[in-house]
Order: sequence, then C-alpha cells, then structure tokens
Amino acid sequence: MGEPERKRTKYAHTSTAAPHLATTPPFSEPISDLSGFFLSPLQWPSTGLLTEHQWGSPNIEALYGSSQFGSTVANTTPPLADRNPQLPWSPVPTFGNEDLASTSNTGVNLFSDAFSNVDIWSNTSLYQLGPRVPLSLGGFEAVPHATPRKRALEKLSEDLFSVDTSSTAENDFLQCNFPALFPSVPDRAERPSFQAVRNPFLESSENRHPTLENRVRPSLPNNGVINGYIKIQMSAAPADDGPIESEIWDFRSTGKRWLLDRQEEHSFLWDAIPPLPRNFATGMNLDMTDQKLWGFHLHAFCPGRMLLPENYWSSQVAAIAVTNKAARHALLAFATAYALDYQPTETMRERANHHYRSAVRLIEEALQREETYSPGNEDGIVAAIILVLSNDIVNWESRRPKGLEPLWREGARAGRLVLDQSDPGYRYWKNQNVQCTPARTGNANWIAYTDICAQPVTPLSEENAGNRYSWLLAGSEKDVHRIQGITGLCPKLLHIFSQITHLAALLSKNPDGEVVRCAAIRIRKRLKSLRQWCEGSDGYDSADKLLESCILDDNGKVNDALKVVELSAHAWVPAAEIYLHCRVYRKPRSHPHVLAAMDVLVQCVKRLPCTGELFTSQSPFFPVTLMAMLSYREDDRKVSRDWFEVVLTGAQCRSSVPPVWDAIKELWGWWDNEVIEPAYDEDQLMGHRDPWWETMVEKLVEHSGVLSLV
Repeated sequence: MGEPERKRTKYAHTSTAAPHLATTPPFSEPISDLSGFFLSPLQWPSTGLLTEHQWGSPNIEALYGSSQFGSTVANTTPPLADRNPQLPWSPVPTFGNEDLASTSNTGVNLFSDAFSNVDIWSNTSLYQLGPRVPLSLGGFEAVPHATPRKRALEKLSEDLFSVDTSSTAENDFLQCNFPALFPSVPDRAERPSFQAVRNPFLESSENRHPTLENRVRPSLPNNGVINGYIKIQMSAAPADDGPIESEIWDFRSTGKRWLLDRQEEHSFLWDAIPPLPRNFATGMNLDMTDQKLWGFHLHAFCPGRMLLPENYWSSQVAAIAVTNKAARHALLAFATAYALDYQPTETMRERANHHYRSAVRLIEEALQREETYSPGNEDGIVAAIILVLSNDIVNWESRRPKGLEPLWREGARAGRLVLDQSDPGYRYWKNQNVQCTPARTGNANWIAYTDICAQPVTPLSEENAGNRYSWLLAGSEKDVHRIQGITGLCPKLLHIFSQITHLAALLSKNPDGEVVRCAAIRIRKRLKSLRQWCEGSDGYDSADKLLESCILDDNGKVNDALKVVELSAHAWVPAAEIYLHCRVYRKPRSHPHVLAAMDVLVQCVKRLPCTGELFTSQSPFFPVTLMAMLSYREDDRKVSRDWFEVVLTGAQCRSSVPPVWDAIKELWGWWDNEVIEPAYDEDQLMGHRDPWWETMVEKLVEHSGVLSLV
C-alpha cells in the first residue's frame, strides 16, 4: 500500500461576505490530543468535535449568549453578522523557518488591537511551533506516560567510586573529617520517625494573584511567534473556519476518507450518536478553558524546557498530574500564571487563584499523611511542590519582600525534606539492584537544582554545613554522570556545587582547619576528570576537544542540538571551578586561575544560541549569571550583556531573568565605583584571606533579596 494521501487543511475559508486568506502552517505532522482525537498542530487546543470558539472565555457570552464561564455551547460557528466586530479576526500569516527564530515586525499586527480588548487568550489560536531538530523530537509527548518505567538491572561497576588516585591515608583522613565529600546511604535504623513537613505556601493560598496591575507583561512580537522559554505561535482566530471534524480527517489516509462522505450522506445518524464524555482519554474533569491550559503546558511550556528526548515536564509531571489532584491543580495554576500575561482579566485571575488555592490545600493534606513519606509514594507531592514553587519563581513581581525568605526557596526546602524522609537509600556503590523511577530522579534533580543554585548568592548558614542531597547520587555510576535535561548538567556535578558551599561554610567556622584545603584539592581533581554524557554523546575528556568539535555558523553559534547540550553541560564545569577558587580559596577575580576558568566559560557561552529553536531552559543560566557577576575584563562583561539583552528581547514570555539582570547591573556599578580588588597572598591560610565573596553576597541580598538562578 502506498503512502496515504494527505491534504493540507485550510485554516481560513473564503467567504463572499468577508474574504480571508487561506494560509498553511510551516509544518505538516499531526499530533495527538489528549481527548483521543487526532488533530493537526493548528488545532491542538480544541478537543472532540467542537469548534475552536468553545474555549470557555469571558467573551463567550458576547458571542453566544452563555453566561456560565467555561460552559459548553452549541456546536455551531456564529454567522458573520453576529460576530463581535471588536475581535481580532486577522488572517494567519505564513512563516518560513527563518521567521521562527527572528522577531521581525513583518506580518500582521495581531496584538495592537487584541490587547485593547484584553482577551487574547480566548480569541487567538495557539499553534505549536514547527518541528524541532531530530534530537528533540523525542522530547515531545502529547500523551505522557502514566506508569513509571524501571530500568533493567545493570552490572555493578568494578571501578565504583575510584575516580581519584589519592592515597588510602588521605581518603581515610577525609572520610573521617569531611564525610560530605563521600557518598552516604541513610541508615534505616536511624531513619527519623514521621514528622510532617511544614507547608510554606499556606500564607499565599487565599489570594496568590491579588491584582493584575503590578504584572510586568512581556512584549509580544507582531508575528505572534513566541520562541523563547515557551514555544508557541499565536494567531487571531480565522473569521470563517468551519467545524473541526471536517478538518480532522484531512490528515488521515484515503481509506478513511469515505467517512466524510458517509457523514454528509447520513447526517441525521451522526447527530443521533452521543459524543464521548469530556476528557474521556485522561479521566480528568476539565472544562474547556482548563483543557486549553493543559494543552498550553504540553505544547508550549514543555517544548521550551529542554532539548534532550526525555522531557521530565511532559513525560513525568503531566503523567503524575493525571492521577494526582494536587499536581493537577498546581500544573493548571502554573499554566494560568502564563495565561494572565495574554488574557489579563478578572475571570482568568480568579481561575489562577482557584487552582493555586486548591493545590496548596491538597499539598497540606498530603504532607500530614504518614504514608506520603514512604519510599515510592512521594512522587506526586514533590511534583506538586515543584510546580507551585516554580509558579513563585516566574511570578517575581508578587514575591515576598526582599527582607523575607522567598516562598520558592522554602518550597524547595520542603521538597528536600520529603525526599530525605522517603529516600530508599539506593546508591551505585552498594551491592544491590538500583530501581529508581524517572519521576523520582527528575523530582530530586529539580529540587536540588533550585536550592543549590541559590546558595552562591545567599549568606552562609548552619544549613550549608550539613551533608545534604545525597539522594542526588541515586542510581548507577553511569546515571550520576548523565546530563539531565531538566537541569542541563549531570547530578554528580550539581552535587559538587553543594559540596563547595559546604566547604565555604566549614571554612567560615574554622579558618585554621586543614580539612577544607584537602577537600578542595580533591574537588579540583574531580572537576578536571569529570566527564558528562547524554544520548548520542559519550562526552569529552577536555574543554579543548569539545570546543574544537564545534561547527559554527556565520554568527559564531552552533546549530546542532547535540552540541548545544554538550556545551551547556560543560559550561557548568568552569563555573564550578570559578566558584571553588573564589568562595573557598578566596582568590580575587583577577587571579590567573579564575581568569583561565572564565575563558573556558566565555567560549562556551559565546557558541550557544540564546534565541530560537535551540534555546530552552536547558541553557546555562546559572553559569552565565556567575560569569556576569565576576566579569573582570570588559570583553567578558560584553558577552554577559549580550546574552541577557538578547534573551530579554527575544524571550517574549515570563521568566526569572529580569530581576537577575537588574541585580547584575547594580552589582557592576558596585564593582566599578566602590570596590578595590582585595590583596591576595598565596602563602596565607585560606581561612585568613579576605572573604570578599560574602561581602558581594551581602550587597546582592541588600539590593535584590535572594535571587533565583534557575
């Protein structure tokens, strides 16, 4: 049998009363919708046999006379004479591949009129952007996995933890005096008795979005393409689009094309067939607006998270949300936080508060149940906590005042405590079979990532002096060196950042201690020999080999997704070296060791795209921020400035970047006008050198509060 005939769907029909352009999207592959129907990418927000006007928007009443928000209306398209003339019925522009990565002002201006009606969300079509490069195709899953998948048993590595060639005496000394440098397994006999974790989100649950006036809404491009941390194409709804069921089958094979003819021939029979219940395929009871918000998460938010095939946000978080109500409400509250930028109405604000309030209430109930903390039962509650704290990160305008601990950080701490109590104790250096679910691996990495990345820009405390995040090293030896798409680096390297902060805290308590110096030497050796890998790449032995392997375009950027993953992950290695040299060794920014690591970091960042299809949250935001904070040379500062300005200009969506960029500019003024580079004596004990990093942190916290660098 030959290839099935395909007919491109018309998305704007021609009418004698109001002719409109019939355009085609720059992609042809259909995607599967959660309702069980097979839709093309241009209809993914709608489900079933409904028109795309049935989205439960506040303007539904104006269009159809329905007064209930989110109610289902008649399956008809309103005649032209009855349509609201104020709605933006602009034709859909056609975009080529070169348009997707640009912010050109060509095309139809969709938003100047639409914003005046403050109802973009309900009166625009949301299209998934064109197919991504092959590496990332596996990362998109319209229907997430609903069951955990376990890895096959692996043979225990004989090399185990012997990544260093240090003497036995040195190992014994460090294990005795600095156990945090080595892996640890929780002793079941010493496992603490049940103690409910405090829910930090209760105080904000009643009115998470008290007003719409303080929101800093992103500037949207005229062509409707958002291609930054979220990836979506917005277009004003066509003026004369017919029922979607006539377009569903246009992507099917010719063998099923007879169904259309039969439907027209026996329309009275089709009218008698009852439709499937709403959300039949998922079992979730979502109204039409929540269905669209769910689709926004899957098709706009998830593609902007990572380039690696295993997309945690779609394959794990969405799957958990199908069966876990707390995670479901948290996911919808998170999606609605983005939707408020495009439909800033009281109705949408109330919906956002409703989902947030419901999520916080269900999280509180789960945290009070002892079974939540049993190994294997924690995935749902941790995923819900992650979604709620991420909500606080991106809605930076409504965070707590800078003198208080941010909710997102308290949420990360709550997630860490849940992971601590539910830790099964599986480590790769123990003779037992390791069976970690992908959900726990993703949850653990994101919780640790959120908390660890904040430690370099917060004052040292007693909490930093503990041996934490040991569950980051769960899995096989190979697993802990695998690049995680959710963070952009391997768990082993993320754990090293925590160890560096731990060393700095110990040094501040005991400036004359010898343990910190020995442990710092060990960490430097580990960073030199660290090799990260991912699907399609075994990694590189050195930064020079990685940089030599890059093929650059005319703008000096790499255009290969795999190379972007490798460069993004490796950027964390020189960032860790800089952090170690500056905060533990207390070397100044001008020290040769710091500048050498800075050179490698700058070369990685310069090669990475900061807009377009290859730019996602996997981009090394933390290393770039560290590079900007410590820029000593003007050339390095220029690379940092270019990155932030391009990201802020081209992202066109909500993110945590704006407050960080404001803090960086303030810090540069402080460096240039108030600071004299501290003197450095190589022979002086580390603990007696100038702790200039802590002074810098005090300045940052005083001006900007605790920054989120994720």
